[in-house]
Amino acid sequence: MSLRPRHRSVRNSQGLRERLLTIGHVLSCVHVTGHNCYELTIAVRDAEHLEQVIERLTELGDTTTAVVLSEPVHPRDVDIAAWIAKDGAGPRCWGE
Repeated sequence: MSLRPRHRSVRNSQGLRERLLTIGHVLSCVHVTGHNCYELTIAVRDAEHLEQVIERLTELGDTTTAVVLSEPVHPRDVDIAAWIAKDGAGPRCWGE
């Protein structure tokens, strides 16, 4: 979910952190570039619960919601050490 705060008090990282922790259900929040200022990962039970959390978050600003349908590549599938290896071997999948 993306959040674009409307008010300066919410744009302050500490103020936003406090508000999100009060709302609950937020697993992570990262500050990003682009049109939306923050990307949130939230945990909800079902569509009705998602709607309730969105309503609470819209008190802070404008939201855009995306639902994860699947995860074809998971972080643990990628051998990041290979990316930084000096031998030029490149990335390698753990499953190979």
